[in-house]
Amino acid sequence: MDNFKIDDDMIGRVGEAIFQSYCDQNGIVYTPLCNLKERVDRHVDNSMFLAKFNFRKQSFLQYLPDEFIPEIESVTLSTRSDSPESSVFDFFAIDIKNSTPNRAKGSGAGSRYLKIPREAYHWAEIKTGEIHLSEQQERKILEYKLPVIIYNVLNPFSKAVSLVKINARQL
Repeated sequence: MDNFKIDDDMIGRVGEAIFQSYCDQNGIVYTPLCNLKERVDRHVDNSMFLAKFNFRKQSFLQYLPDEFIPEIESVTLSTRSDSPESSVFDFFAIDIKNSTPNRAKGSGAGSRYLKIPREAYHWAEIKTGEIHLSEQQERKILEYKLPVIIYNVLNPFSKAVSLVKINARQL
């Protein structure tokens, strides 16, 4: 039997897995920011973006409002200063619980695209334990129009895991 150390990286991965399960159980689609650039395609006429999200271990396609595109493009270029491969925040997420079918943008009556309220879109940062934001994260929270929601996973290794949602602008 091999032993291994529970380090910060492992705790972070467990926190992200808990966040993903939380999303699947609560009607939130998400995509990791490190993959966002590859998951967003500009429509032929440059008027719409289509993004691929994860939901209940399946892909979920959704058009993104034009007003969010400059910010989304900016985020795909932003990286953490201490790790060029990592994004400033962890996920781009949409709460689809209160969404309705949007027939206008799909391909007919069977369209799966949703009409989603603006407040359902957000950036997600996953934290385990105490919340420590970098200077760059604090700056981006103020710059971005979309809210940054911190999902604070408490007790990630216990049977009584708690997840607290905090609007980062209220810290």
